[in-house]
Amino acid sequence: MNTSFARNGFRTVKKFSQTMQAIAPFTSMTAATSGASPSQRDAFMRLLQTTSFVNQGNALQASQKYELALENYEKALELNPSHLKAHENKAAVVLEKLQRFDQAVECYDKVIELEPARCDALVNKGLALFNLNKFEDAVLVYQEAVQLDQSNAEAHYGLGSALQAVGRSDEAIESYSRALEIDPTRAEAYVSKAIIFRSLKRSDEATHCFSKAIEIK
Repeated sequence: MNTSFARNGFRTVKKFSQTMQAIAPFTSMTAATSGASPSQRDAFMRLLQTTSFVNQGNALQASQKYELALENYEKALELNPSHLKAHENKAAVVLEKLQRFDQAVECYDKVIELEPARCDALVNKGLALFNLNKFEDAVLVYQEAVQLDQSNAEAHYGLGSALQAVGRSDEAIESYSRALEIDPTRAEAYVSKAIIFRSLKRSDEATHCFSKAIEIK
């Protein structure tokens, strides 16, 4: 088989697919608004505009243009304040890329309001609170996350970090141990346990944990 022809053919098919995806909203709009009332057409146009802003935000985020991505998510939310994906993506940009932790807490509160049983949103809210040095608040949020999903290693690890920060060492060790039961490759949990053991003068246990962390890394 001519591999050059195959590659070119694949590119043609891919380009055609992308073109069809691009015009799909407009063909859908024609079909969906045919015979619709003005209010129905307005609602549909608002939906298309919201989706467009979210997609633009995603593309800008992928290009590391985080401020512009944030602007597009906010425009989407002006059109639809309950758009879950816009809230999720906005929260991720604010927390992970821009590190505006106060704003991140607000963003994840909105996600949790829309979908209360979101362990990942609670974990990220806990992380934002931790970075604001609001350790007691972080403990409460991580505890809620653990209650929602006992199998979430990130929730247990975050809870351990917050407990360690407020001096509840024994509980922190338990949380780190639980995180390691779920994910034995989490080297940072071994390191955190080792730091606690060393502070408690439990040298053998500290050495063991440091060794385990080195093995993983």
